[in-house]
Parts: sequence; C-alpha cells; structure tokens
Amino acid sequence: MRAKLFWAGIGVVSWIFLGMILSLIGGSVIGFSQIDGLIRFGAAIGLAIGLFYSGAALLTALLVHSRRVMPWMISSSLACAVVCFFIAIGLGGYPKHTQADLSFLLIAPVSIALGGLLGSGLGVAFWRSRMGV
Repeated sequence: MRAKLFWAGIGVVSWIFLGMILSLIGGSVIGFSQIDGLIRFGAAIGLAIGLFYSGAALLTALLVHSRRVMPWMISSSLACAVVCFFIAIGLGGYPKHTQADLSFLLIAPVSIALGGLLGSGLGVAFWRSRMGV
C-alpha cells in the first residue's frame, strides 16, 4: 500500500508542476502578463486534475491488485494532457489578439482534463498489453 500511495503522491506533484508549466505557456500564447496569477491558476488546476487522476490510478491499482498499473496511468495521462493542450492551441487558432483569447481560459483546462482521461485509459490498455492480462 505504501508504494501505491507513493505513486499517487508522485502523480499529484507531477500534475501540479504540469499545470504550472502549461499555464505559463498558455499565458504567453494569449499575452497574459501576470505571472504569479498564472502560476497559482496552473497549480490549482493541476492539483484538482492531479487528485482526480491519481485517485483513479490508486483505485485502479486496488481493483487489479497491482501497483504496476499506476506509473502507466500517470505517465500516459500526463503525456496525453500535453498533447491535447497543444492540439487545443492549434485547433483554436490562438492567439487571436481579440477578446476571443479569453475563451482559452476555459478551453485549456478542459482539453488537459480530457487528455488526462484519454491517457489514463490508454495507460491501462498499455499495462494490460504488457502484462498479458
């Protein structure tokens, strides 16, 4: 159980840092200049998403009786979240240099959360294929 809690903690901390980094990138894309606000916003979003996905990884590990699924779920959710973030930038055509850039404040966290969901599912699938389950 200690190893599972360790991986859950690593997942939360990783999501917090990812949230801060992506909020800084997103802020630079739309020209937002309040760096401290961006870091707090990114940390809050990262904490919320990280608690959800680390909890999901912990629950999955308890259900399948293997802690080895957790690194797969956490790493693939982080990777897919980054990919979906940049897809949202590309498909949204940001920066538009208008008021429409404010929609990025909603679109970015949603795309990160959906990418994390996709990544968690892929992580379980990768783990199952590697373990032969």
